[in-house]
Amino acid sequence: MIHSPTVKRRLKRPLAWILAASILSVAGNANWSRPPRFDGAGYAVLARALATGWGFRAIDHPDHPLYAHFPPAYPAALALCWKATGISAVSAHVFSAGCTIMAVVAAWLWFRRAYAPSTALALALALAINWQWGRMGSAILSEPLYLLLAQAAILARQTRFRSPALLAACTLTRYVGVTLVAATVLEPVRKPRGVTIARTLGLVILMLAPWAFYAAWVGYAAGSTRPAAPAQALLSMSAGLLSRLIFYVDRIPDAILGPFVEVAQGRGRWFVIGSHVCAGIATVVVVYGLRAGWRRADGRIAGLVLASTLPLLVAWPYTEAGRFLVPLVPFLLRGALEGLAAIVRLGSRSWSKRMRIAQARQVAAWILLAGSIPYSAYQIGSGKTRVVAEEDREFERACTWLREQAHRPGPVISRHPGDVYWRTRREGLEVETAERPGNRDADPPAIDALIARYHVAYILVDESPYQSAHRSPLEEYVSARAGRLRLVWLAVSRRYRLHIYEFID
Repeated sequence: MIHSPTVKRRLKRPLAWILAASILSVAGNANWSRPPRFDGAGYAVLARALATGWGFRAIDHPDHPLYAHFPPAYPAALALCWKATGISAVSAHVFSAGCTIMAVVAAWLWFRRAYAPSTALALALALAINWQWGRMGSAILSEPLYLLLAQAAILARQTRFRSPALLAACTLTRYVGVTLVAATVLEPVRKPRGVTIARTLGLVILMLAPWAFYAAWVGYAAGSTRPAAPAQALLSMSAGLLSRLIFYVDRIPDAILGPFVEVAQGRGRWFVIGSHVCAGIATVVVVYGLRAGWRRADGRIAGLVLASTLPLLVAWPYTEAGRFLVPLVPFLLRGALEGLAAIVRLGSRSWSKRMRIAQARQVAAWILLAGSIPYSAYQIGSGKTRVVAEEDREFERACTWLREQAHRPGPVISRHPGDVYWRTRREGLEVETAERPGNRDADPPAIDALIARYHVAYILVDESPYQSAHRSPLEEYVSARAGRLRLVWLAVSRRYRLHIYEFID
């Protein structure tokens, strides 16, 4: 407990600035009433099942099967939130926003253990207004909870209160949390080293074991022959390895300052070349900074987290538009701070006596904060993250039609059944696609069998909602079985097509 009034004042003032900046960033990017979409809808359906007594089941499927694909921590936390507030998208957004804001505070407390108060404050403010943390901060996804748990685990790692339960909770929120476990056990604070590693790792494994056995049992009981996510990655690990490496090199500076490299690459050949060069230099600065901080325990943990996570991301065949980098922003900021501080010290030789490292870090932290402001301010001011995209508006209209005017009973086949269920309470089905390694597109006879088994009433064809998206087997089915289907709803725009078909028989 803190007793000194002076220390309390020193904590309260920067904390107020950090809370204000974080609230402004998250609230300025939030669309509080927006329903969950894609993976978010899947999480929301699981949380609804838990909150309403169904257990961990896919209640959007006609069979209501046990579920074991998403890890359970975020749906369970959201279900507890809904138990207290009632089931709504607004409360889910508020819950995520609270997690993100507390994650920024935890990161600041971690920074204060490593740097002077003014340096830690500038670095925390840069994190608080970070455009990716602001955009993702209120999303109905597992990221906000993971951000909080990961920063709490890192902070606890530097204190006497460190707990393997936080590491296990990180992994049960997002599977990439295993990299945080690896980084933590490889850099023990206490000695003897071997005892610390064995105790921490053993407790984490013990806490993860029930979920591992449950997931294996659910897969066995379902008779699934579909490879699990890690096995899928192994099937295509070597494909596109260089392109994924370049992708993440480009996205590292973007994650800190804004999507400048991404935007530049759509401007022409010379912009593409220049953006790659600039991104490469910036990434080298970050990596050098992590190496420079390696001599300190708090610096080693940041370096180990990145060293264990980035190779996994490069090997993983799905880039998710840089979403995987969002939890790494505090560690990237640490690397950028140390790298910029080295450049500042080197530059100070030309006009004065060489700066001390603490002064150089302070200058570097405020440079990072100044560089983080422009795009974050533009993102909030333009309202881009609050505007509902055209495809979302049409999808909402289609679901309204299914909920209010579609009178034929039966499930709906669609690309994302969770999205349809959340908006219509109609159970749904999806078909196998070749989007992931180890899968192949379902052919028309296989879809016919699915329709006959579950007495499907409608099929919703969402044609290529993403740029360069894989063509859905549902589009092929509609072409092959045109005589069985009647078009009952249509939305067409320059970049988007959405059809609803009813089965004639």
